[in-house]
Amino acid sequence: MNPQTPTIAPNDCYTLLSLVEAPNYAYRISAMVTDLTGGRVRLEAGNLHRALQKLVRQGLLETIPTPPGATGDNRRRYYELTDLGRRALATQAVQIGDLAAALGRARPRLEAEG
Repeated sequence: MNPQTPTIAPNDCYTLLSLVEAPNYAYRISAMVTDLTGGRVRLEAGNLHRALQKLVRQGLLETIPTPPGATGDNRRRYYELTDLGRRALATQAVQIGDLAAALGRARPRLEAEG
């Protein structure tokens, strides 16, 4: 891993993934994460807001003005994936792919011993 690319925790990966296509606000990010994970991961409001602020401090996300055409409450804070966030997520995807491949190769031995 590039020393300038931070390691991303699994729930943070889902949060970043929810913003790959377009910026969004916290409630919608939470709903998208629930959808992405088939309901296995649910991000509660307080935890999500702390995580979003941490990702902003790490430079993986940034807050932006309300996007044109967005409807609803003007007080919503929108988050957008930064270039660093995209690179970190891409690096994580490679690492997870490598891990999945290694686990696939080990699976017959794991099942034989279990």
